[in-house]
Amino acid sequence: MRALTDKELERMRRAAEEAMFDRCRILRYRAGARDAHGMPQATWAEGEELPCGFRTLSAREALDGAQVPLADAELRLPWDAELSNLDRVRLSAR
Repeated sequence: MRALTDKELERMRRAAEEAMFDRCRILRYRAGARDAHGMPQATWAEGEELPCGFRTLSAREALDGAQVPLADAELRLPWDAELSNLDRVRLSAR
């Protein structure tokens, strides 16, 4: 099987982005000032709005002493979007 060319990959990425009908913002993690115990207080800086694809897969509640809504979802971002495990994503338009 032959590898895809750069042109084919770019065309596929563009088609995928054109199918992203939602909008979201990536909130970048920032370690803030330290509290009385010396622990950094987390803050999140709001980034620019970008296209995304969001789909809810299932929703339920965890009832182990506290009622907490849980949701399984799929989020698609543009190829060049950077996201770390400490960042957050805010869905801004559906």
